[in-house]
Amino acid sequence: MKEVEVTSREIIKPSTLTPQHLQNISFSHLDNKATPYYVTIILFYSSQGDNKKLEQGEISDQLKKSLSETLAQFYRVGGRVKDGVSIECNDDGVDFFEARVEGQLMEYLDHVNVDELEQFLPYEVCITVDELSSKALLAAQVNVFDCGGIAIGMCFSHKIGDGVSLAKFINGWAAMCCGANEASTSMYFDLSLHFPMTNLPKLMPSIGPKENKLLENIGESKEKMVPSSPRGKQNIVTRRFVFDVPNIAALRDYVRSKKFSNIDYPTRVELVSALIWWRAMAIAPSESKHTRAYAAMHAVDLRQRIVPPMSDDYFGNASSFTVTPFIKGETVSEYHDLVGYMRDSIRKVDGNFVMELQRGNELSMNCIKEAKEQFLERGLVMFNFNSWCRFPFYEADFGWGKPTWIATTKVPGMNLVILIDTKSGDGIEAWVNMLEEDMAQLENDQEFLSFVSSK
Repeated sequence: MKEVEVTSREIIKPSTLTPQHLQNISFSHLDNKATPYYVTIILFYSSQGDNKKLEQGEISDQLKKSLSETLAQFYRVGGRVKDGVSIECNDDGVDFFEARVEGQLMEYLDHVNVDELEQFLPYEVCITVDELSSKALLAAQVNVFDCGGIAIGMCFSHKIGDGVSLAKFINGWAAMCCGANEASTSMYFDLSLHFPMTNLPKLMPSIGPKENKLLENIGESKEKMVPSSPRGKQNIVTRRFVFDVPNIAALRDYVRSKKFSNIDYPTRVELVSALIWWRAMAIAPSESKHTRAYAAMHAVDLRQRIVPPMSDDYFGNASSFTVTPFIKGETVSEYHDLVGYMRDSIRKVDGNFVMELQRGNELSMNCIKEAKEQFLERGLVMFNFNSWCRFPFYEADFGWGKPTWIATTKVPGMNLVILIDTKSGDGIEAWVNMLEEDMAQLENDQEFLSFVSSK
């Protein structure tokens, strides 16, 4: 493990005060339902660019000044959660840490241990309800290696934004660091007008093979949920699996070759998500395979699915979930079938779906109750997929080139998967969080490993 020594910590505040009429931003329904934890990302920069010529103090000064200027435009980020229903844009600022790292960056990246990545972050991922109103909504830690390589680790509160918003903020900060006059040409913080606070459930319409089913708040029914292995110590581990272009092409050819498959060109996200779900079900204990219900949940960005579409300049949580249910023994458990179920589920998140979400009509509520009874009486094993693919994290140039590698860390959730583009943009890195005993089986599943390029 590389020794990371934090050398300083300070609060960075916006360069200008937020006007009084902008000092309170109400949560949208989607903000309100967002889990209160920190989304983590680490951007690694090699020492081949201009940062090789800069001292740590110069790098830090550039980053702090540009961060302060960026917060003036992204004033929501520099505030605090107020009463659990809004953001008070009080200019309290964000935490900024500096750290030194022994060794060479490229040597470290050649032998990455994902369990060690959290040392590059300023905060723990989890946050208590009591801390929600007092802790900063963003914290950054700038880690400088002996060689001049840099790792910028960030913790971004999920209560103020989704992955699209995080990418928007990072690239805005990078632009300001390079001397831009604005972090973004436009920014909108009024998502509550489009998704007002309601009593809608946390999980949205499930539109896979069982049409128009909805699952109510799974988090409130934990006693009926089951892991994919017997209960015991909940030791969740994280592993990274890389799928390169040839292996993704092999998965796509396999699906398209099936006689009854009507999927012409499955996406990377569909292919990798379905593969992980398929093999995770296959390795489940034999006594539970035919008695439990399984479901895959995908986060879906609503900005381009609402009518008329929104731009990515809408900052906040504008993502919902679609659930693909599957009960072993009732449906043929073929890989290409699962790809099709997922595609049907994701593609039906359209303008009508969003309109129904905004209205919260009684028909939806009745479907929720029906699906809850059907699935939870059997015991539900849920797999959660979040795709960061096509998010422009690899475009974030702070003045010393684009990132060499983008990473995340362990997240507080079992069977939770984050999909990230490889640097080339056409492969996928799957960051999988599972129970330790389940992960051990997945790492030894030869059918799964035959499509994995590296770990």
